[in-house]
Amino acid sequence: MFLKAIVKEGVLQEKDGISLALEVGPLLPSTAPGEHGVGFEATGIASGQLLPFTYHVNLGGGVDRVDARPFALWGLIAELPASPGLRLVGEVNGESVEHERANNSALVGFIWQPIPARRFWVDAGVRRGITRAAPDWQVTLGLTLGFDLFRNPSR
Repeated sequence: MFLKAIVKEGVLQEKDGISLALEVGPLLPSTAPGEHGVGFEATGIASGQLLPFTYHVNLGGGVDRVDARPFALWGLIAELPASPGLRLVGEVNGESVEHERANNSALVGFIWQPIPARRFWVDAGVRRGITRAAPDWQVTLGLTLGFDLFRNPSR
């Protein structure tokens, strides 16, 4: 489970300027061969708008779950509103682990908010590897729940 904190409110919070966030979490043991350890990941996210698109630029890194090796990651994401509660998404991203080939891929998918008044989203996508180290194809599915740890009196 990853936690995301808003560092600076901006367009994603219906305010002026770029939104900044930090996402951190553990990399739990995997069923993949050799990935039975635990790691850690942290990513900085800058988000803005070039209408009609919303964009996100991600930069981060961490420690992998194989041999506690450092890695770097990046991502460029664009979202296009398709209808109320539904956004189409495109992404290009990569990960580079020390002493390994880069794992770069592209994704197309959607983010759906089934109940507009609730802070609950479902996302799904199909990912295609664009470097030899990346899996040829992957399918992703995610759930996001939004909540406040601390009440902001201005809301």
